[in-house]
Amino acid sequence: MKRYFLLLCACFAFCVYASGRHPASYRYWDGGALTWKDFQDTIQWKGIPSKFKAGIQVDIEKTKHNNQKTIRPIAKAFVDRAQSFVSDEAQNENSLRYYQAQFDLLELYRRRLQAELNTGLSEFEADNQYKYYMELFHEQEKKMAEETLHGANEQKLQEWEFYVGKELAETPIPDIPTFIPRSFGYGLNIGGGISIPAGNISDFFTPAWQFNIGLDLAYKRLHLFGDIGVGTSGIKQDIHVQYKDVSDNWRKGLHTTYSTMGVTVGYDIISTRYFALTPFAGGARTCYSRVLETENRKSTNITKSDFNWTIGLNFDYRFSSIVSMVPSFFLGHREMFTSSLRTRIYLTRGEYNLLAPVETQGYQIGVSIMYSGFGNMIKIR
Repeated sequence: MKRYFLLLCACFAFCVYASGRHPASYRYWDGGALTWKDFQDTIQWKGIPSKFKAGIQVDIEKTKHNNQKTIRPIAKAFVDRAQSFVSDEAQNENSLRYYQAQFDLLELYRRRLQAELNTGLSEFEADNQYKYYMELFHEQEKKMAEETLHGANEQKLQEWEFYVGKELAETPIPDIPTFIPRSFGYGLNIGGGISIPAGNISDFFTPAWQFNIGLDLAYKRLHLFGDIGVGTSGIKQDIHVQYKDVSDNWRKGLHTTYSTMGVTVGYDIISTRYFALTPFAGGARTCYSRVLETENRKSTNITKSDFNWTIGLNFDYRFSSIVSMVPSFFLGHREMFTSSLRTRIYLTRGEYNLLAPVETQGYQIGVSIMYSGFGNMIKIR
């Protein structure tokens, strides 16, 4: 989560008003109506009986619903109690109403800024909109002070209270924006599993425990998978292996390297918030190999491999999703990242020329469990 915090700092630090103040001195608009307790009773500026210091800051908000966490920039209207002060003589009902009207006016522009942020503004756009709304606030704040004589003119104060209250009622607090994933997605999965030989391949080799890694490129529900697996398999009986112009004896009890490399196409027949079921089919190269040390100390990798068809099924349990509406630092896009536990079951055909002229053939039955991370750019509605 450090990444999102750093992005927020880079993209929205310009929005923090009076950032030098400790947040403990801030009191936000949704905390209720102002009271004189929100002001210091010590006069800080000579000749000025009262001062109301307020602004807008932009924070990152994290909300969670079921298995989905949403990260978004949120604007907040605040009064800085450490910089707001009032003398005993200036504490009257009209003055407090006047400052409350200013605070309500700031909240109005805060809501309008939030609505803009919810559209997914870039850093430059958000900066411009922040400055725009703060300029409007200060213009209106100055106008209110002149017309109401800082709250002393009861009729004008009532007019401003009515105007600001009406605008607030017509500008509801913006909801968390909705979004849709874009068509293209990308992912990485990593884990381990076992490949069990069947047919007469099992007469020569034991099951192979493998390390697996794979890529996932998607368009809507269609997936292109690229998977690699590497492990070791035991030799169950002596095998005389001929590879090009080199021969070797693979002795019983020794081990070979067993590797797989496949490219498949899959389609999500089920895709929900929590689960996905994706059958796939394609081609895979499977290979048994051992390194032979020759008399002149040169190493030769002797292999027995085959490229053949493979079919299988991915079952994903989606245990966490993170939706970031904070623009990325480099490209400015917003994204959704889903973490899943992937169980992969597959069947691969294998034909190896171990005992010429008779082919050793059968199937590789594989099961793997992997962590899968999948990302989508999102479109904010």
